[in-house]
Amino acid sequence: MDRAYLHASISLSLQVAELSILGQLIFERMFPHADHQGRLPGHAKKIRALVIPLIETSSKEVDEQLRQMHDAGLIVWYVVGGEKYIQLVSWWKFQDRRFAHASKHPAPDGWTDRLRFHHPVTHELVEVNWEGRYAEPRKSGRKEPTQDAYVGPLHRPPTQAAYGTEECAPTDTDTDTDKEKDQKSARAKKPHAFIPPTVDEVRAYCTERGNKIDPEHFVDSNEAKGWVIGKNRTPAKDWKAMVRTWERNDNAGPETVVDDGKHGPGGDDRGNGEDHPAVLPAATEAALEEVTPPDKRKFVASILRRNLPPSALARDGSIPLALAERLVNTMRPEAVN
Repeated sequence: MDRAYLHASISLSLQVAELSILGQLIFERMFPHADHQGRLPGHAKKIRALVIPLIETSSKEVDEQLRQMHDAGLIVWYVVGGEKYIQLVSWWKFQDRRFAHASKHPAPDGWTDRLRFHHPVTHELVEVNWEGRYAEPRKSGRKEPTQDAYVGPLHRPPTQAAYGTEECAPTDTDTDTDKEKDQKSARAKKPHAFIPPTVDEVRAYCTERGNKIDPEHFVDSNEAKGWVIGKNRTPAKDWKAMVRTWERNDNAGPETVVDDGKHGPGGDDRGNGEDHPAVLPAATEAALEEVTPPDKRKFVASILRRNLPPSALARDGSIPLALAERLVNTMRPEAVN
């Protein structure tokens, strides 16, 4: 709901000051509950429930206070179609609004509404009987629009009663505004949820590109990391782009391991060029039982076969260094024999 402002000058109004304390309270509290034209239902019971629900007073007393406001010229208390309504006479005196839509309540006789809103279809700024510092300067010879020009299904200014109703909806459903087109375009560009690839999908893509990346090592490595990228652990969006990154980083896996005499290919602790056999020693299998969660054991075993030093195994496998050292020791020939 739009905010209704109450100007500080109301505290110096002699008309308001002549009301009782209850009357002043009711009058001032009606402002935030009025619509853009300063209008609201006028039945005493409705005013009591809407404006002062926590104050112990009777509807008869509220009725008397409204009568005094009407006699003082602060409100117009009128009836249309058997329903009572209130028009705050000093609404625009104590308001400083930039926009105002049409009211859902009928206006009292002789009352002129002020409208300022953006057209719901053309988005042009519409001003009807508008006054104040926000008024647009009128060009010479331009005809002043009237409220009657905006009462059709496509031209009714949005009101509290009209929002979401078929009456104000455009009849041509195939006509989209620029804002709606931008929203549809944004939805169309919204990225889909990432779906991790299978080993077969990675193998087919690697074959297509002619690289030597081990598909199982690629999938196992990223599964263990949770399919994230970089130190900031950004969620992956395109696994094919990740494959191409592996190509540039020469992260092909055991198939391209070359011994540099120090730490493995390029001296980056990948291994010494000798892979361990597929069947691991019993001591190694027993030590792998300490790896958690269990679904990460297969990945750690694949890294272990690359004959990495303990520090590299702990880093790539995301396991404690002490466990990595124990696993590497179980793979030594003297431990196996």
